[in-house]
Amino acid sequence: MSGISEQRQYLLAQLVASENKTKLRSVVIKICEEQLEEEGGNEELEAQQINIGYSGVIKAFANKYKRLALNYFVDFRNPRP
Repeated sequence: MSGISEQRQYLLAQLVASENKTKLRSVVIKICEEQLEEEGGNEELEAQQINIGYSGVIKAFANKYKRLALNYFVDFRNPRP
């Protein structure tokens, strides 16, 4: 194969991959949200927030983890909300 033909195939493969990635992103987000709900992740973190002994530390950690977990697949480069 010539260099131009290989480059064309590579670019076409990249285009197809990026289109598939965009379509699958919403599916992946739904799966992650369902998994968090099934495992009771949010409820467990909220329950830990009211732990009497270390409520301030646990609340800060739980809120930080919730932000990380819920925004894991969010693309912040996208200007649309």
